[in-house]
Amino acid sequence: VNGTGFDDWGVPYFSPDRDITRQELATMFKRYADFKSVDTAKGATDIASFPDASSVADWARDAVKWAVGVGLITGKSNGGAATLSPVDKAVRAEFATIIKRFKEADFEYHLVFNAPKPLNTYTAPEYPLVNDADVYVAVDGNDANPGTLAKPLATFEAAKLKVRELKKTAKDEIVVAFKAGDYGILNNVTLSAEDGGTEKVPVTYCAYGDGEVYFTNGIYIEESDFTAISDSDKKLFNANYADDIKKVDLTKYPAAANITTHSPLSNASGFCWQARVPNKKNGTDTYYANFTKFVATPDSPYTIEEIMALTTQYGYEIEFTIIRPYVEQLKIQATRTMKEKFDSYDSVDGVQLIGYISKVWHSDTLDIKSYDKTTGIMEFYEKATYGFINVDEPTQAYISNVSWELDDKGEYWIDGNTKTLYVYKPEGNYSMATENSFMTIEKRVNNISLVKLNFRICVGDGINAHGDNFTMDQCSISYVGGTHALYSEQALNVTIKNSTFAYCAETGVNVEGPTPGSRDDHDWYALQNSGFVFENNLIHDVDLVRVPVESGGLRVRWQVGARIAHNEIYNSARYGIDFKYGDIDCIFEYNYLHHCMTNSADGGAFYCGRVATNRGNVIRYNLVSDIEAINPVHTGGTYSIYMDDCMEGLICYGNVFYDSGTIMNNRGRSNEIYDNVFIGAAGIAGLAKADYFDIRLYADVEYTDNKNYSEGWNSLDRIPDENTPAGKIWKEKWPELYDIVAIRKDPTIDVTKLAFYSMPLNVCRNNYTFDGAEHNFCDEWIENSLHENNIDFGSDTNPFFGDPTHGDYSIKAGADIMDNHYSQIGRY
Repeated sequence: VNGTGFDDWGVPYFSPDRDITRQELATMFKRYADFKSVDTAKGATDIASFPDASSVADWARDAVKWAVGVGLITGKSNGGAATLSPVDKAVRAEFATIIKRFKEADFEYHLVFNAPKPLNTYTAPEYPLVNDADVYVAVDGNDANPGTLAKPLATFEAAKLKVRELKKTAKDEIVVAFKAGDYGILNNVTLSAEDGGTEKVPVTYCAYGDGEVYFTNGIYIEESDFTAISDSDKKLFNANYADDIKKVDLTKYPAAANITTHSPLSNASGFCWQARVPNKKNGTDTYYANFTKFVATPDSPYTIEEIMALTTQYGYEIEFTIIRPYVEQLKIQATRTMKEKFDSYDSVDGVQLIGYISKVWHSDTLDIKSYDKTTGIMEFYEKATYGFINVDEPTQAYISNVSWELDDKGEYWIDGNTKTLYVYKPEGNYSMATENSFMTIEKRVNNISLVKLNFRICVGDGINAHGDNFTMDQCSISYVGGTHALYSEQALNVTIKNSTFAYCAETGVNVEGPTPGSRDDHDWYALQNSGFVFENNLIHDVDLVRVPVESGGLRVRWQVGARIAHNEIYNSARYGIDFKYGDIDCIFEYNYLHHCMTNSADGGAFYCGRVATNRGNVIRYNLVSDIEAINPVHTGGTYSIYMDDCMEGLICYGNVFYDSGTIMNNRGRSNEIYDNVFIGAAGIAGLAKADYFDIRLYADVEYTDNKNYSEGWNSLDRIPDENTPAGKIWKEKWPELYDIVAIRKDPTIDVTKLAFYSMPLNVCRNNYTFDGAEHNFCDEWIENSLHENNIDFGSDTNPFFGDPTHGDYSIKAGADIMDNHYSQIGRY
């Protein structure tokens, strides 16, 4: 309703006590039909035949035409010709009749989907003033003070020592309150055994009042600090770009002694790039090289056969000697170009070679030890990890930390001798990290809470919190150059809520519960709840500088019964949430994951699977949107949920996937995927790999070829003895694990750990896909699986046979395909 008119000031009347008219009722029903996606452009009719048609108000005319055309209104008899009677009151009988006609009408509907626009799930709660803390700390305090509100301490270290004293007499919680301000250089604070609290006397470090508390491991550089460079400075740089370079003298900052040529620089947009060549981050303008030794002379490159032989010899961590992965003229020319670049440098001191290995999603920054311009041999101080030769997609590399290459907006270079920072076309304020990390809470240092504290700018991990009953509430960790912003290992009852993790070089949050047998007080085999809670947090801009194999927003490991809910994660390089090892009965709900997998492959919003101990998890009521790999180097699939080998008993329902990838049910088993909506997404796909070996209703595993698989994929060796209490619990929950029999054709091959490398007994029902892509609902109809009541409109691929480019996937034995509806299937 829009009102019945306006008063003299333009305020609408709604006339709640006045009777409704027939033309008003027609208007309301048309608006409701539009809301229900009825195509109201169809069905309208001419009403000129009604004697009182001219009395219909202009604002109601279209609605009355539609209501008459679809039969909701047929006219009112007044002893003669039927009339519309548009201004007559609608009596109860007329209203009931229109409702009945509306319900029985055969409308034409149109499907209109707009991008979901959810409210930001992260909301910062109000934090009360702390007026009764035991210890106070202030930026202008003094560690010689007693630590009172009037005479506060100055450092975290002093507060820690004060807590140790208080623990001797404290009978309840010990609270340390920090007054607002930036505490400058914060050397790593280590909380060891004498610093932990107890359940009755926990220790809380929090903010005092409403002001912001920051712990900064670095320096801030304001835009006004930059000055023009001198003519002598310009000789260090490419003359074509020198006029746009500005500098900052870092020696004026107290932290200058901790600045190195590799200190990361960041601004409001995230991490900045060191001066480098070439400048295209994701383009094709890259050089090709190898990793532990680089030979630039392309006279006689190795053949593909020789490279493959060396690959076999060294495995997946090749120690390159003089292996040259340029088997094509393009690679040879690129290598020659790289040699020309290095030959032009007066020195390679501080210069780095950074490489991306396609299909492995890993990059390494390697410091050069020596370079011989005559032979072209380059040696590094250490070898790269995950390095192996891929003859299809060559290793790519670029040169970094060279003053001459300072020629792209925002790039920087540090002169290690003079402690001078140079930036090409600087804009805004910058920050530079100096120390390794903020805080380490050692294992079994328990009952520590951090509340409303902000940590920013560090080179290493942000916070390592390995104690039980650790809580982080209303905190933030940002601009972290190490592996994790927050890392917790083998701890119980970790709670992280209302916090932000942003601009992290590799992973936002990594929380690993106890692994089997790691703790005497925690029976993992008996599925004891590990107590991990992750609620109402925001993670964004993760791993956009480098893309290691394990990278992304939230990584969950070895947790039982965890709850991950109401979080928002976006701008993540490989995945939003990863629960890949040992997670059981965890719930992932009400999360908003978008713009993940921005620079990698085979990742997505959720990444899960790989071991038999990953079982019984639930993914429900999440919104996933805009999941797409944008780096053209990477050619792997794009997934909303990537279940990679041995995901067992996953329940996935009630989720909305908008403009995102498929659910890849990749050799998992006993998974249920139902009541999900895919809009512009790829639906559900699955790969059985039944040619490896066969599972028939949890029994008679038969190994059918001579392939030897890694134990790491689907380890069954951690299942407890069924005669133990833990074993009885396990068997009661998953009895099928005890019914597997491996039959080996080749007795020399160990297949006892491979029993889950297939995917029968999955259920896929009541899912809806609109405007999908390839691989909708199934790439292969898997034996002993159920697919029913799925609806697919407007996809590219015939779902019964998958994408023909991947082979003829026919229906397998035992698959039930019931009451599915596939319409408007495209190319095939």
